[in-house]
Amino acid sequence: MTLSPIRLIARSIPRRAGLALAFALAAFTLAACGGQNLPPSGGSGQASAPTTSVPGPAPVLSPTTPTTPGAPIRIGLLLPLSGNNATLGQGMLQAAQMALFEVGGNDVALIVRDTEAQGGAAAARAALADGAQLILGPIYASATKEVAPIAAAAGVSVISFSTDRDAAGNGAFIMGILPQIQVDRVVGYAGSQGIRRYAALAPNSPYGHQMAEALQAAAARFHGQVVDAQFYEPGSRDPSASVKALSKSVGAQGDAVMVPERGDELRIIAPMLPYYDIDPAKVKLLGTSLWDDPSLGNEPALVGGWYAAPPADSWTAFAQRYHAAYDLNPPRIASLAYDATTLALALAKQGPSFTAAALTQPSGFSGVDGIFRFTGNGLVERGLAIYELHKGGPREIDPAPKDFNALTQ
Repeated sequence: MTLSPIRLIARSIPRRAGLALAFALAAFTLAACGGQNLPPSGGSGQASAPTTSVPGPAPVLSPTTPTTPGAPIRIGLLLPLSGNNATLGQGMLQAAQMALFEVGGNDVALIVRDTEAQGGAAAARAALADGAQLILGPIYASATKEVAPIAAAAGVSVISFSTDRDAAGNGAFIMGILPQIQVDRVVGYAGSQGIRRYAALAPNSPYGHQMAEALQAAAARFHGQVVDAQFYEPGSRDPSASVKALSKSVGAQGDAVMVPERGDELRIIAPMLPYYDIDPAKVKLLGTSLWDDPSLGNEPALVGGWYAAPPADSWTAFAQRYHAAYDLNPPRIASLAYDATTLALALAKQGPSFTAAALTQPSGFSGVDGIFRFTGNGLVERGLAIYELHKGGPREIDPAPKDFNALTQ
């Protein structure tokens, strides 16, 4: 079976319909969160709950909904619907429901389970017990590692929202925008502009070291070299010693420094760079999607810096539709839930087939965050755009590819 790349079918949600959908979701959310206080049934770790009738574009199944011939295809959705990350989980649930509404999913039902109340493993078992043929989520790598072997034993694939490549495999496909992809893209572009010498200034954390290793691999791939890597304590208010040490290695025209940092931490580092003779007029500053913040253009040292991120236009359109439906702004990773649900809907209409072969089609898929495709080892490849920071906001200077033929040329 050949599946054309998914293209978003962006039907406008009328304001009144959007509010009705938001109300329906609120009702379901309360039922889902309330399940954390229900006793397990039969010692299986699954919670039993009364059937909940939820109006909306597609049915939402309760744990007691029986499987009958002709019933909707069941997709598990594992999210944190309680606890500290409940707001994020609710936002992603709403994005998934929005996909059902816009794309059309009357033959698909979401089985939503709370990973915070139940834990990843129990949430996966509950969804599988209710007939889930594909699992979307969880968000975090630790929960994904719990879910993957359980789903694999049942012959069910997992599309996780994690960005940790270590969570991939064993039937789990990682959908998050991996750090290595971002580094490859921006270094590839920098190399096309004649840059060959790179350095890293990163937090002394697993993430910081991962980014430094990604820079090393990308530089080698694009015929460059990493001349230095300096690390500072995460959250430090004075990383000047690391910046000063880095200045001994870089500073010449054509050098580039990657700073995989965000927000206030990046604002502390940025003015230190020219102070220690890392002149942004000579040294190109590189970042990641953490730089996708219009306010960073107010920091003079960052103006002209490059970073890789998903195409902004499709995200903006998605965010506007989401706000019209729910009167809320979506969390940034809500697009992953939307795209994953859209992918599930497309595969459901053509089979359904949620096998590894169906998920790893070479042509890939296209969604809010641009084109993407899964590899056999469970990782994701994506087409990102390159942005340049300016005072008035980021500007796209190299567009995201439209298909994987362009990406691999």
